[in-house]
Amino acid sequence: DRSHKFDEHENSNVVMASVPKTTETISPVSPVKPSAKNENRTSEAVNALTAEPRREIQISYSKTKVQVSDPERLKNNKIFSMFDDIAITDQIKILRTQVLKKLNAISGNSILVTSANPYEGKTFTTINLGVSIAKEFNRTVLIIDADLRKPTKRHTAFATDFFTIDVDVGLTDYLKGEADIPDILINPGISKLTLIPSGAPVYNAPELINSSRMEEMMSEIKGRYASDRLVIVDGPAMLPFPDATILSRYVDGVLPVIEIEKTSTEDLKKMMDCLKGVQVLGTVLNKNKG
Repeated sequence: DRSHKFDEHENSNVVMASVPKTTETISPVSPVKPSAKNENRTSEAVNALTAEPRREIQISYSKTKVQVSDPERLKNNKIFSMFDDIAITDQIKILRTQVLKKLNAISGNSILVTSANPYEGKTFTTINLGVSIAKEFNRTVLIIDADLRKPTKRHTAFATDFFTIDVDVGLTDYLKGEADIPDILINPGISKLTLIPSGAPVYNAPELINSSRMEEMMSEIKGRYASDRLVIVDGPAMLPFPDATILSRYVDGVLPVIEIEKTSTEDLKKMMDCLKGVQVLGTVLNKNKG
């Protein structure tokens, strides 16, 4: 491990990224004008992100739990970006290129993926984008499942749904002071990818997310190895809960997911109103039939 405390290693500028119906697609996003806050970041951080030699990072996991999933199960669970022979993988690579370009422009290394309403494709987008970025030679990825609420029949923790791995403890356990960061890190058998699962579901998610413990964790994981690590937070839907609005404070940019023929124009406007003052990287148009 690249061991440390964690044992591991625009607003108005919104353009649609498209995702085909079962192959949920993604298209380019618009140019990002850096905010005043980001313009003040050091040139050292910019150089670290843009001038990194393209040599492959080698990671070994000595303390982080490793649970390897069957590749066929991952494909069945729609982790398509692992497989270059699936057409949607190229669309995900386009999204990857656009997101990394925008993060470079604002010297950022963390994003929140959200949607107006539940079940509009944000977790599918989070995981496939994260896996795709981890496949780059000089990138490591940490995906955080910050959807801490009581699961429904249609959704449980993504570590179980998508990666089919066993989860004992997760983010909620850490935020309640019942686990340390090394206890909740999992490598799903994919090189340079680490997960923090959500853990036991709770009813007081906003209070936990708004805690100093969450703020300190996000500051630490964004600061360590900032030149090669990308942090992706999979948040809950924005309109029904305050959680995603709170989470947006901890990241450099937000990537909203919109499901065609489901997300209404009214809900889209409401979501963008919630994101005023936040760096929106662009939007992903999910389940596009065109």
